[in-house]
Amino acid sequence: MTQRNLIMRLLTIFFILTFSTILVNAQDFRKPFNKENFPIDKYQIHYKTYPFQNLTIEFTLVKEIKSNTPLSECNVFLNIIKGDSIIYGKSLGRTWAGGTFGIPENQPLEKYYIFAYFGEWHGEITLIDSSGIMTSFPGYHWALTTNKKYILTKANYPNSDLTVSKFNIESGELITKDWNIGLKGEPWKEINPSEYRGLEIVLCE
Repeated sequence: MTQRNLIMRLLTIFFILTFSTILVNAQDFRKPFNKENFPIDKYQIHYKTYPFQNLTIEFTLVKEIKSNTPLSECNVFLNIIKGDSIIYGKSLGRTWAGGTFGIPENQPLEKYYIFAYFGEWHGEITLIDSSGIMTSFPGYHWALTTNKKYILTKANYPNSDLTVSKFNIESGELITKDWNIGLKGEPWKEINPSEYRGLEIVLCE
């Protein structure tokens, strides 16, 4: 082997090792939470856990220690835990100045646990049932009908062009419609505007 070929081979090995190290150390916030990927000298990690029937709903909040971003901004991960096992894990995404994740002060449904994402012009509510299955649909502000048959959602702004939702709690049937079609700014006539609620507990703050 010539000296030139030896140098080229050593350089190739060096670049492969360097690139592999970068990939190992890079954090992919889209994957489910793994504590080993976030050393305590670089990241602050907080857990918020909530019991729900035979499950535990766990939100993991991750923020870079050296980051100059506001305290209200962090990456949010979800774990659905049954016993000692995580039956489902997901990265929910990153909060920012115009968007965040939250939950109600008191969960209103027996069959479902509610959390939501709210953005400046949109929102999404997610329901988790007792088996850990998730259902998501448009809307941020929500209301429960008097007969407790439906949960209704609406967007945050009257001029939003996103859909709003009516979810049948018993059957799981979901109906969506545009905000402004014959509704005069309110998506469902069963509920008065004052009865809609937001998410009182903000996960990153």
